[in-house]
Amino acid sequence: MLISEIGQNYLGDYCLAQKYVNKLCDVEQLDGLTFQVREKQHRERKPHLYFDFKNYKELCDITKKKDKLFGVALVDDELLSFFEDVGVDFYKVIRDGVYNRGLLRKLGETKKPIIISLGVCSGDDIEELTKFLSCVPGDFTLLYTNRDSVKIEDLDLSSLNNLKNHWTQVGYGSHCEDPNNLLLACSYEPKDILFYVKDDDRDKKYPDDVWAIELNQVSDILKKVKQMEKNK
Repeated sequence: MLISEIGQNYLGDYCLAQKYVNKLCDVEQLDGLTFQVREKQHRERKPHLYFDFKNYKELCDITKKKDKLFGVALVDDELLSFFEDVGVDFYKVIRDGVYNRGLLRKLGETKKPIIISLGVCSGDDIEELTKFLSCVPGDFTLLYTNRDSVKIEDLDLSSLNNLKNHWTQVGYGSHCEDPNNLLLACSYEPKDILFYVKDDDRDKKYPDDVWAIELNQVSDILKKVKQMEKNK
């Protein structure tokens, strides 16, 4: 799947969130999109990054009506029941959620695709995680993200192949400032490719800014990705 991560780059603005959803859903090559909902402490500390939770249902409905998948990135299971009622199609596990075995088990029980970000994990962490997941029912994909540098010339994607030695379903999450890193990732045949997006307004500051692709660039880069996949 090709998945656009809105994350928290909607800045708590429902109108901006609608803009993201409507524009992304018009990108033929895109399979789905995600919003990020952090833990309660973060929501209380940075309320300006959030809107009324009822809006997620409306955004989910808009997304599905346009035949795209709607996902949510979570750290814990506090809001899992709520998002199940919303009708989320898939989940992403972010930050320390990778260590939350209770969360992973509950997500597996939803029988929906679960993408687990390994950004904070060591090699030992990954080994322990795969042992746990092999004993838990669920559709789990492990997401490799390069956090050493945002420069494309520093990007080492061989870790994708190394990760496949531990787990069959492996994805790639972009944290690179050059959108063309998605083309490089294609050659490693990840199950999913996730990338952050941001509005075309360059005067705004976004939580995920440096590695986010501007909305007006998404269609062109995904066309190249699909063509590259087709040529394999």
